[in-house]
Amino acid sequence: MHVSDVAAAHVDGALHLLAGGENSTLNLGTGLGYSVLEIIGKIEQITEQKITYNFSPRRPGDPSRLVADITLAKKVLNFEPKHDIISILKTAYEWQNKHDKKI
Repeated sequence: MHVSDVAAAHVDGALHLLAGGENSTLNLGTGLGYSVLEIIGKIEQITEQKITYNFSPRRPGDPSRLVADITLAKKVLNFEPKHDIISILKTAYEWQNKHDKKI
């Protein structure tokens, strides 16, 4: 999830409470899931660099799939993430590149 979407949701949550809305716990995310290989492919696309990786077995306790259910956030806050996975990864890559020349 993009940090801008997290920040916007927190502002919306605060405004909801200030307007007398009920306190609740909401999941934030994009509502979409991606495999590690899909993320690697998208990063290679953005950076135009090949990433070397190895396959390893899943660690004990790791879920096979993990996706935030944002249904309640949509209902309560009218939450809709603005950034897709490419925007999220591209922003992170550009920030890292700007602040750490090791990439």
